[in-house]
Amino acid sequence: MCENCGCQTDFRTSYTCSRCGESFCIDCRLPEYHNCTESIPRKWSNYVQNVKKLSI
Repeated sequence: MCENCGCQTDFRTSYTCSRCGESFCIDCRLPEYHNCTESIPRKWSNYVQNVKKLSI
């Protein structure tokens, strides 16, 4: 099920956002279409946090 609009999706029509990790339908899949609160992809968040710690 789409986390944004609530429509039914299955594994063929479900898209996982690379930023927030939630599942969305094809219409809501882009971060700007589901008001994604994450500014960077999740896989990079730990990297960015570590770089910030090192630069202090």
